[in-house]
Amino acid sequence: MLRSVPTRSMSLRERRTMDTTPIPRSQSGTPTICWENFPPQIQHHYCSPIETRTDVHAQQVTSSASVAQNDCSAPSSSSNGYVKSRSSISSKKVPPEVPKRTSSISSRSLENRPHRSNGLTKTTENGSLSSVQSSGSDSSISTDRLQCDYSPMWKSKSGNVPEYAEPVLDSSLANITISSKNVSWASDNAEPSTSNGCKLISETIRKRQYRVGLNLFNKKPERGITYLIKQGFLENSAQGVARFLISRKGLSKQMIGEYLGNLQSPFSMAVLERFAMELDLSGMQIDVALRKYQQHYRMPGEAQKIERLMEVFSQRYCQCNVDIVARLRSPDTVFVLAFAIIMLNTDLHTPNIKPEKRMKLEDFIKNLRGIDDCHDIDRDMLTGIYERVKANEFKPGTDHVSQVMKVQATIVGKKPNLALPHRRLVCYCRLYEIPDITKRERPGVHQREVFLFNDLLVITKILSKKKSSVTYTFRTSYPLCGMNVQLFEAPHYPFGIRLSQRVDDKPLITFNARNEHDRVKFAEDLKESILEMDEMENLRIEAELERQKSSRVNRTSKAFYLFLFLASLL
Repeated sequence: MLRSVPTRSMSLRERRTMDTTPIPRSQSGTPTICWENFPPQIQHHYCSPIETRTDVHAQQVTSSASVAQNDCSAPSSSSNGYVKSRSSISSKKVPPEVPKRTSSISSRSLENRPHRSNGLTKTTENGSLSSVQSSGSDSSISTDRLQCDYSPMWKSKSGNVPEYAEPVLDSSLANITISSKNVSWASDNAEPSTSNGCKLISETIRKRQYRVGLNLFNKKPERGITYLIKQGFLENSAQGVARFLISRKGLSKQMIGEYLGNLQSPFSMAVLERFAMELDLSGMQIDVALRKYQQHYRMPGEAQKIERLMEVFSQRYCQCNVDIVARLRSPDTVFVLAFAIIMLNTDLHTPNIKPEKRMKLEDFIKNLRGIDDCHDIDRDMLTGIYERVKANEFKPGTDHVSQVMKVQATIVGKKPNLALPHRRLVCYCRLYEIPDITKRERPGVHQREVFLFNDLLVITKILSKKKSSVTYTFRTSYPLCGMNVQLFEAPHYPFGIRLSQRVDDKPLITFNARNEHDRVKFAEDLKESILEMDEMENLRIEAELERQKSSRVNRTSKAFYLFLFLASLL
């Protein structure tokens, strides 16, 4: 006769609730869901940019970044929308603030799928499973959301199914199998087999194509606009392009100015006129309106381009301020005054000009005598313009290059120029360099601060920490094009990342992450950036082949006409 398994005695609280089923005692004598059985939390050192973007039709859509907002603590200057890790609240040093992601296509919200591990259930609402969640902001440490997935011991206990089983990119990292061998290399080229994975792949490719279009615009604006129109991201009209330049992020202000000032392109000139029509300049002083006008782009250096930009501005200003223009004797006065304000701003705020040689108020008024159809403008009006321009320099709005410049200012040493129009910061992660995979190192040695840009991987080391800033020493950098990423597990390095050249598999550098979360998130961003650069390289090769083909055709045609000419002489 079989005896039933003995159960532990019920507590007083359980006796009050008779519906509660007694919990069977485990072999060790403690309940299996005792909190002491769970490994401690591991702090993340991964900071990923978040950006909620509009869809392709310029409609604001709430993306999956809203999931991360509950767990991310904003800095004091919340207007910038930067992500700040929760670890920074406990007076710990953090890397420079990471900008929002420039991907402009909002991703679909992930389904709330439960992720089970040893009886614990987690959903994507938890925060740690969101693809836009920064590592330091995952603060779900309550008992109802105990996070035990960052420990290699916990992962080995829960089998070979990875804890982060969310849908990932076409180069999925969720299918990585960690074995118990000494060193196991994981292939990260697996494709999701479900229909949801196919939809996610299609959406991921579209996002990548859009970022490629932004990169092309930030290198050659006309080519980028052509690519975005061809891919269906942009309406093929002057008004559609103008609204795109005004409303979308990820575009270099410098390149917007170059595009709007392209005097050789009739379409660019049409875009410039529609660009000005999209701005409301009503009820503003001319310098205030000009400041708003210039915030959307960086003024080009050529005088002819500046003249054309000021001409379009003056026309729009006259349309919005009929009452102000009515007090002037000539509508051309607005154009002359706007051009003079640009020159004044350059004179007052150029660092190379000595203070004693800068333009004075009397000089500014004297230079504008008789510009209103041989009459002078009101002195008080000119004085107000001079004082406002002197107090506040005309500057374009911030873009992704502004954030890259902030990061570059914190890095010392012989580093490459990071602040380029096409370069943007993707993420930051703290990793540990592995000199020899077979030798064990002390914990925390060879610490590296890794900055991932969309085309470059920069490796740095902390030089000094101050109360409000951190300074980094430049170590090395690697271009992403042609790079290969492999994840591995070794006895001393359970969260290994190996970077090598794709052509000859020559190793570049080997890292170990602090936990699985940092490794997976960093590898995902790195692989997606590599695919983005591979697409850019393919487009460059196609353009070069097309150019060579066109050049051969031109040479052939010239030779043919030369042959006909010589034949006619005979």
